[in-house]
Amino acid sequence: TWLAVVFLSTSVMAVMIGLTNEELTKQSSVVVVGSVVDMRAYWNTERTTIYTGVTIDVREVVRGEGAPRTLTVRYEGGEVGDIGLRVSDTPQFEKGEDVLLFLRPIENVAVERASDAAGAFYVVGNGQGKYSIEMNAIATRGGFSVINDNKGKVFKNVVPLNELKEQIRGVK
Repeated sequence: TWLAVVFLSTSVMAVMIGLTNEELTKQSSVVVVGSVVDMRAYWNTERTTIYTGVTIDVREVVRGEGAPRTLTVRYEGGEVGDIGLRVSDTPQFEKGEDVLLFLRPIENVAVERASDAAGAFYVVGNGQGKYSIEMNAIATRGGFSVINDNKGKVFKNVVPLNELKEQIRGVK
């Protein structure tokens, strides 16, 4: 009888195929800069999974149309009472945090309570589609590792915010 023990680093949350900022932009319907003003976790109707709704106060629409002044980002995971669910590649948010987000509207409301998903968005590329904006106008992202696909992709996880916004606006 063999026993295998696997140790995983907590510094790397997920390993995924990397998306460049150009790919994230092309897959997004809207890219916004805003602040996290509220977070609420809840059970789905069947009580089989937990979702979190993050309320974003939008300060700037970098690209796209149709983003309301206040929007909700939904993702799988969160804590309700003493029970928590963590999905490794989902973005993590903190109340008061300034963020740049690559977003698409949620279209499959069957996975959540329809009333909560109406008008909500999801982050394109999961954790890759969220940049935290630091006080010095530097945008950073992390909590995941990407697979090097040897196709010459450049993944910048720390970039000046103005440079990032210019890059997003320049995508054809």
